[in-house]
Amino acid sequence: MCAIILRAIKQALTEGASVLQISHFAEAYRLRYDCVPALNPFLSDNYLAVSAPRSVPSQTPAKKRRRAL
Repeated sequence: MCAIILRAIKQALTEGASVLQISHFAEAYRLRYDCVPALNPFLSDNYLAVSAPRSVPSQTPAKKRRRAL
């Protein structure tokens, strides 16, 4: 959830907004989870009915560890 908050703040700052609004959170959630508006809890009238994502998409590909011989 911290990632959503940080993205919302970044979105607001990028727009030059002086107030953090729900639209910033909705856009941050959309970018993070690539979902349609109906599945975005920040846009849904019944946000409790929206299921949370089961996994968080990675920002960067995971690096494979090499085993020491």
